[in-house]
Amino acid sequence: MNDVNDTNDDAVQAIRDLVAERVRAVKAKDPEPLAHQQADDIITFDVLPPLRSHGVDAVAEKTQAWFDGYDGDIDYDVRELAVTAAGDLGFCSFVYHVGGTLVSGDAVDMWCAPRSAAGASTGRGASSTTTSRCRSTPRRARRSSDSSPSSGE
Repeated sequence: MNDVNDTNDDAVQAIRDLVAERVRAVKAKDPEPLAHQQADDIITFDVLPPLRSHGVDAVAEKTQAWFDGYDGDIDYDVRELAVTAAGDLGFCSFVYHVGGTLVSGDAVDMWCAPRSAAGASTGRGASSTTTSRCRSTPRRARRSSDSSPSSGE
């Protein structure tokens, strides 16, 4: 993980820990840490049906379905992490790469730029909200050498 504009306070570290936990969970194909980073009553909107879901159990189910769509490991890497926090509220932005081979045999090679707000309260633990903008390069062949997003993505 490359970090940009990082400071050393507790709220910033809590957000950095959330992002690191996300990376570990995706690489391990473990939906539980990702689901439990969310508020219990989260409402999510996705591009695949059901378009609207409610609660951490729904997040875990949809995340597991995403993981199950991959044949083997998921390549997941976070770059350019920038965190800003004051008190128990913070914001981070980064780009991340998702790669791998789907069970269909199609290769995934996609860069996304989420923007996340996270409560880093020590009372309840940190939780996060994320929106994403992604660009993908669908291909049939396995992913070739590591590529980075071009400027402007």
